[in-house]
Amino acid sequence: MPVPNYADYLFAVMLHGEDGTSATVHFVFHQIANHPTLPPLVLLDFEVGHYDGGTISRMYGRQEELARLITHVGERKSYVQEHMLMQAHLQGWRNPPITIPEELLRDPTVLAMSAAGHVVEGRMKIAEPAAERSKTYPLAGALDFRGGDVLDKNTLRLALLVAVAITLTPQSAAWAPVLKAPRVGNR
Repeated sequence: MPVPNYADYLFAVMLHGEDGTSATVHFVFHQIANHPTLPPLVLLDFEVGHYDGGTISRMYGRQEELARLITHVGERKSYVQEHMLMQAHLQGWRNPPITIPEELLRDPTVLAMSAAGHVVEGRMKIAEPAAERSKTYPLAGALDFRGGDVLDKNTLRLALLVAVAITLTPQSAAWAPVLKAPRVGNR
């Protein structure tokens, strides 16, 4: 699907894996529930690489690039693990990241089961930039899992699952109070 022209929120989720890799996913979130053509959650782009001193700067830089592709962006947010906050603050970003609640990372299987339902129902779609990048990185592998799979070893998968959890699950308000519950109907 093309990059949406409108977004209530443009946000990124960045995770740092035990193996030193980091994964960043960029999404737009729309608060209008049951919109006939616009899914509430659209994956715009993603990046996977080794975590270094420039990782957070690249996340914010890519978020700026993506914002220029969208006619209207309501708010911009970013979510990182607590140990990444200091780096973001030292770099002086005007929109500091929000800490990913630890309870979200405790049981990836619960996240996966919730996310699977949202994906099947069509509440999450993939935009052209992410689809293009998936030609060189196995995005489908991050989204493909079976019961019993070890889910916390794939940093990209876990970042995708966290993004779904903070936007589409009933507990979203408790985990991410900056995102409001979807509205039913048109604007």
